[in-house]
Amino acid sequence: MAESVFYPTPQNDSSIYLSSRLGSRLIEDKDGNLVYGTTEAGLNIIDKDTRLVTKYLADPLDSLALPDNYVTDLCLAPDGRVWAATHSGLWTPSAGRRLNGKLVQSVRADTKGRIWAGTEEGLYFIDTDGSIGVAHSQLGFPSDIYGEKAACTLSDGRLAFGGPEGAAIFHPDSLLSIESKGNLPLASLVQHRHRLNKGEWVNGRFTGLPEHIIPGLYTLEEQSTDVFGRWEKGESSIREIRVPQPLLLRWPFLLLYLALALALVWLVIRLRERRILIQELDTRNRFFSIISHDLRNPVNGNRLLSRQLLEQADALSPEQMKEGLRVLSDSTENTSSLLENLLLWSLNQKGMLEPVMREEDLAAVAAEAVGSVRRNEAIEVDIPAGLAVRTDKNMLLTCLRNLLDNAVKVTPSGEKVLLKARGKQIFIMDKGPGIKDASVGYGHGLGLVITRELLEKMGATMEARNLPEGGLEIMLNL
Repeated sequence: MAESVFYPTPQNDSSIYLSSRLGSRLIEDKDGNLVYGTTEAGLNIIDKDTRLVTKYLADPLDSLALPDNYVTDLCLAPDGRVWAATHSGLWTPSAGRRLNGKLVQSVRADTKGRIWAGTEEGLYFIDTDGSIGVAHSQLGFPSDIYGEKAACTLSDGRLAFGGPEGAAIFHPDSLLSIESKGNLPLASLVQHRHRLNKGEWVNGRFTGLPEHIIPGLYTLEEQSTDVFGRWEKGESSIREIRVPQPLLLRWPFLLLYLALALALVWLVIRLRERRILIQELDTRNRFFSIISHDLRNPVNGNRLLSRQLLEQADALSPEQMKEGLRVLSDSTENTSSLLENLLLWSLNQKGMLEPVMREEDLAAVAAEAVGSVRRNEAIEVDIPAGLAVRTDKNMLLTCLRNLLDNAVKVTPSGEKVLLKARGKQIFIMDKGPGIKDASVGYGHGLGLVITRELLEKMGATMEARNLPEGGLEIMLNL
C-alpha cells in the first residue's frame, strides 16, 4: 500500500501537512525530494527521508518570497535548481524572483541551463549570464500567448511550447543565433535609446540635439537591443558632439560689439559735452544780456545826473543839489549791489561757492535783510520769535535782500510789502502788477538768477503765484 502524507484538512502552520489539496504540478528535485505546486497555497517540498513538508508562500513585502500562491508549472534545471512558474512571475528558492508581474503559464530548462517561460506576452528566457529576453511571434512563433503547462523538452534538445494557436518547436541555440541585420521584418524588434553626458536615457534613435542647448562639448551614448529586447546583447556606441557658439557670439563679433559699445559711449560723452557747452554758452549769453541791461541804465543815469549837477551847480539851490546827490547815491548803491551779485554768480560758476548749513534765527536774518533794502519802511515783517531754520545765513540773506528789493521796486508808494514765515516756508507778497505766467519763474535780472542758484545750493525751492487781489507772492521752501 502506498504511503500517504496528505490529510483532508491541510494546515499551513504544520510541517506534516501540505499547504493545499489543490495540486497543479509535481516533480522530483536533484535530491529525490518531492516538489508539489498548488493553485492556492504556494509550493511544498516533501523531504524524502523525514516526510516533513517545507512550505513556500507568497509575501508581497519579501522580494525573495514566492511571487504568487498560484503555481502553474515546475521544472528542474541542469544545475539542480527548481524553477516555479506562477501567475506573477518565475521563482527559484536560491535566487528569488524573475519576470515580476508576468503571468507565466509554463517553464522549461534547456540543456545549457537556460530557463524558458511561456507567458501571455511572449516566450521569455533567462540566459546563462542572467540576461532576460523575449521571443515574439515575428520570429516565426504561432502566437505570443502560451497555455498552462503546455511545454516539454524533446530528446534531441529541442523545446516545445503550445498555445491557442498551435505549438512552437525550436532548438534554443538556433533561435538565439538569429540577428536583425539585413532582415527588415526583424528590425522592428530592435529597440533604441540614447543619452547625453550620462543623463537620463531617452527612448528612440538620436535625431538631433534639443533646441536652445548650451554651447559646449557633449558625450552621446547610443544603445540598441538584439531581437530579443536585451540591451546587454545589443550594439552601443559613444561619440562626442561639439555645439559651437552661435555665429553672432563668436570672438570677431564680440570684438565688434565691444568696439560699437565704446564708440557709442564716446558719442554719448561727446554729445553730452556739446550739450553742456551749448548750455554754458547760452548761460553766458543770457548773463551778458542781463549785465548789459542791469548795468547800462544805472551807469547811464549816473553819468547824466552827475553831468547835470556839475553843469548847473551854480544855478541849483542847496536843496536841489542835495536831492540830486541823494538820487546819485541811491543809484550808486544799486550798482554796488549789482556788482556784489555778479561776484557771487562768478564764484558759483567756478564751483567755489558752497553752503555752510547751521541753525539760524530766521527773525534775525530777516531783520538784517530788511535793513539793507532801500525804502525798508515799506516792508512789514511777520515772523514768529524764536523760529529757527537750518540754512546758510549769508546765502539766505542775499536771497531775501534781492527779493525784497524787487518787491519794493514794483510796489506803489503808500503800499506795503509783507515778509512772513510759517515753519520752513517764507512768503514775500508785494502789491505790484504780478507776472503773466508764474509757472515759468519770477523775473530775469541778475539778482533773481543768483537767488535761484543759491536756493538750489541750499536744497531749497522758489515758487511764484499771482494773488487774486493783485500783486505777487513768492514762496521759499527751505
